[in-house]
Order: sequence, then C-alpha cells, then structure tokens
Amino acid sequence: MNNNHSYKEIESLKVVELFKNDLYRVPVYQRGYDWEQIEIERLLQDIMDNKNNVYYIGTLIVSRTSEDNNRYDIIDGQQRLTTLFLLFHRLGMEINNKLDYEIRENDKQFMFNIEKKFEQKDEDSNLSIGYKYINNYFKINNIDKDTFKKQLEKVEIIRIIIPKDIGLNKFFETMNSRGEQLEKHQIFKAYIIEHIKDNRDKQIAALIWDACSILYKYVETNFPKEIRTKLFNGKNDSGLCEDLRCNNHNSIDVKWEKLRDIFDTAESLEYKTLTGIINEIKDDQEIGNNHKSNKKNDEDERFSSIIEFPFFLLHVDAVFNRKDEKTLNENNMLKDDFKKVYREADKAREFILAMLECRLLYDRYIIKQDYSKENNRYILKKYKVKNDTKDNPYINTFENQDENDKLKYLEYSLRITYTSQDNMHWITKVLKTLWDNKDNNGSVINTLENFCRKKVRDSNYENKSGFDIQRIVLTYLDYLLYCNWDNVCDELKIKKKFSWDLKFRNSIEHLYPQNPRLDDKSVTAINNFGNLAFITLQDNIKISNSLPKEKCEYMTNNGSIMQSPKLYIMSKLVEKNKGIWDDEIIEQHKKDMFDILSDDIKKLETGG
Repeated sequence: MNNNHSYKEIESLKVVELFKNDLYRVPVYQRGYDWEQIEIERLLQDIMDNKNNVYYIGTLIVSRTSEDNNRYDIIDGQQRLTTLFLLFHRLGMEINNKLDYEIRENDKQFMFNIEKKFEQKDEDSNLSIGYKYINNYFKINNIDKDTFKKQLEKVEIIRIIIPKDIGLNKFFETMNSRGEQLEKHQIFKAYIIEHIKDNRDKQIAALIWDACSILYKYVETNFPKEIRTKLFNGKNDSGLCEDLRCNNHNSIDVKWEKLRDIFDTAESLEYKTLTGIINEIKDDQEIGNNHKSNKKNDEDERFSSIIEFPFFLLHVDAVFNRKDEKTLNENNMLKDDFKKVYREADKAREFILAMLECRLLYDRYIIKQDYSKENNRYILKKYKVKNDTKDNPYINTFENQDENDKLKYLEYSLRITYTSQDNMHWITKVLKTLWDNKDNNGSVINTLENFCRKKVRDSNYENKSGFDIQRIVLTYLDYLLYCNWDNVCDELKIKKKFSWDLKFRNSIEHLYPQNPRLDDKSVTAINNFGNLAFITLQDNIKISNSLPKEKCEYMTNNGSIMQSPKLYIMSKLVEKNKGIWDDEIIEQHKKDMFDILSDDIKKLETGG
C-alpha cells in the first residue's frame, strides 16, 4: 500500500456528508442510471424502518481524479449514490456539489436543474422517472421530510478509494458482470493491513489472514511445509510456536521479528493490500473466496466448519478484546468503535497473531464435519504437524477417548441447539477458556456444561410445555443421559451400549401424536415434556401421526431411534409396557428427566 497517500483509502461516511465537500463524476464507461421503482422504494423503506443507531447501506468505490482536490470518479455504487442525490434534493437538503457526468449532457443538465427539468412534460429520462418515484413515495406514504431526515442522519456508507495502479475499466467490467461486492470481512482485512506500517509485516499478515480464512481445511495445511514445521512446534493447547503466543510476555516487535525469521522462505509472496483484495475478487482462484464454502468441492476438501469466516473473526475480536458480544453481527466490522481498536500498528499486528492462535484453537477444540465419514460425522481432532507426511495426521484432540467423546457430544448438542451463526456464543466461551490457559482436559467441558446449565435453568422449563420448551433443554438432556448411560441402563434394565447417531436434528417429536390416525382420546398429556424428543424433521414427517408402538418399531428398524438417548429410553418404556404409552407413564418419565436436569443444575452452586 502506498503510504505516501494523504487520504484515507477506506472510511465510513455519513451519507448526508457525501456531497458537502466532495464532487463525484460518472465516468464514460459507466452505464446510465437504471434503478426502477422497486429498488428505489426498497432503499427508502429500509432507511425508514431502521431502528439502529447506525445503518450501513453498502460500499461506494471511487477513484481520485486528482491528488489536489476532492474529486472522484465513481467505480461502483453509482445507482445508490445517484438515488441518494435525488433524495437529498427532494428533501431540500444542502448540496454543495453536483453529481457530474463525463458524458451524457442531458443527465448533467437534469442534475443541475432538477426541479425545472422534472416539471417539463417532455422529460422522460431515467433520472426524471427515478425522481418521480421518490416524490411519489413521500406523497403516498404521507412521510414527513423532517422525520425522514432524522432517519437519514443514521445512515452511513463505506467509501473505498481505489489506488491508481488498478486498471479501472477492467475492474468495473468484472465487478459489473459478476455482480461482486467487497464483503465486510474483506474491508476489515484491508483496514487491518493498512495500519501495519512495515511492508514485510503486511506481507506476512496477509498470508496468515488468507490461511486462516480457509475453514474447510486445518489451518496448518494452508501453509507451506517449511513454514508450518517452524510455526507450529509448540506443546501448548494451540500448538503455536511458544515465542508467538499472545500470552507470551515478548514484545510485539520481538514476536514479529520471529515471524519474519519463520517466513524467510516466502520472500516472493506479495502482500495483499486493498489493491490485491480487489484483484482477488476478479480472480476465480483467489485464496479467500471459499470462506463461505463449507461444502466439499474436491477430494482434498474433506472437512466442513460449522461457522463461516466472518463470524470466526467476530469470535476472535471478542476473545482478543475480552468482551461478550450480545450479537455476533457482521455489520460490527464496519463500525468505527469496532475498528478503532486496530488503528495502532501494534494492535493490528497483535490481532493477526490472535487470529492465528484462535484459529488453531478453533480447529482443535471445535467440532467439524468429516465428509470422509458416513453421514458426514462430527469429529473432534487436531492436526499433528510432525506426522504430516503420514496418510492420516489427524488425531483426537484429547488422548483420553472418553474426554474427547464427551466434548464432541456436548458441542454437537450446542450445534443443533443454536443453529444461527450470530447466536453461537458458546464458541467464544471455548476460545476464551483456552486463551486464558486454563484447560486441563476438563475446563472446556466444564465451561460449556455451565453455559448449558444456566441456559436450561433460565428457560423455566419446569413450567413450560410443547413448543414453548426451549431446544437447549432437550439437547442438553440427551447429552446428560449419554454421559450417565450406565446408571440409566441399570434403572431401565436395557442393554448398556448406545451408539449415538449425530444427525442434524431440528424438530420436536410428540411420541404420542398431536393428530393420531385413530380417534383415541385416552392420552391428554400430548405436550408434556415426557412425551417429547428431538429428532430430524424428515423422520418426524414420516411418522408424525402414527401411534407410539408403531413409531418406535419404525424408528428401531431404520436406526433413527439412535438419534436421541431420550427417544431411545421412551421406546424402551413403550416396549416394557407392551405398547402402552399413557398419561401416567408420560408423567413419570417427565419427573425422571426433570430429576436428572435438576441434579445437574445444582452443580452451578458447587462450581461443577
């Protein structure tokens, strides 16, 4: 990145300030304004509906036409910027600079005299039509100008100034034809690297960033062998070289000197500034374009992450800054209070190291799906660098198989409970626990168990029924049953082996159906906790109206009974009672399950 530039390459601007000091021009190669009514009204309605303090409406990519003034050619974002200009005029807002055109004299004249041109009956340009849609929006919806202006004060846009060494025509053609936009994490990447001063450090930071962004592989394998044998030789939880760990007392300068030594074999690699990132978007082979690809693309991509890279960055930020995010929101990466932490070069470099260490911890202690296994089984394994020449360098995270399974099943339970990435706060808790060097093969499990206990306790499950019962109650109960299976087996006098089938369950099953095929009114406790289990939607649909005996036989025969320990127990109770599943049995089963939950929740008071 050219450090001689006196201007900011990336900044968040209030849209109301866009035209006060800067002049924008639509260059010759741009198409004309072509937004239609639906696009214009969607933008206006989104602004009107916004309830947040800041609302981002995307990016504006421009090229500075001269170093001596604030004149810009619009590269991407013309339609949105033009709509805003027309909107400001409709609202009577102060506009010091006009939106100019390199050609299209008619459009230029319209922008210099909007009201007069609009009133001319023969004016039927797209700009005039767009202005009519804006005008009608306010009239039809009876929206007050001042009310809308207050909403507009909260709207911001990310302006990106393209360095001069980019072929603008080619860039625009590619962006326009493919409909590509810079994503929030790419903007954040450029922001971080921009604030690292040394070019060699920029190079290393970009290489580490790109390696961490590929989530369908273990991060070690994203580095050349000669680098990873030096970079990942630590005996700690992450495996990162001890001299580079974030909790190491070495100064950041000492750590990066160590990094330069390790990366001395990568001299030919170019660091990716904003220029590089934009070129990556145009390149089908760019290293970061798989951050959202959690599907198997070829035989080498056998693993799948349960989150995407932008959300991984949010977890890293939460760990690095020791904060609890109420919402893991991608938009946070564009907020000034989020980015200001990294304005200092040292903080930016520290974040790069934190990202690498968290990524290593994530790979080792957070479950993945393994496409080489039947039904894409969840695994909890780590990559053993010293054995990476062998056929299978992936080994259990914990040497103790029981501990390894316990954490895997617990995380699986959380995975199917909190399916939305913006709600997976348990991942942050795992990374924080490991970050603080507290792990002794049990503290991570204890941290997550306490997380679940609090969620179950606070759900008021004892006073809920049916679909009002929170999913965590059923999924965590399955985990508890599995971990205490020997005791459960003794009480029910059933076989002591349970092979838990870790399918992605997402549906509450009523063992006695809500709408039975037979007109049987003998069971009334249909929404009782004792009558509920958590299974796949597909199986739920197939057996939804069958009676309990028929359901249990079907699920036993096709193996789906092994989806849930609780469901398995319920089937054994049906079998034990010769096909009977009535209110009394349901109520007793509920009490037994509640006793298990209650006893476990008490561990919160004793520290687990």
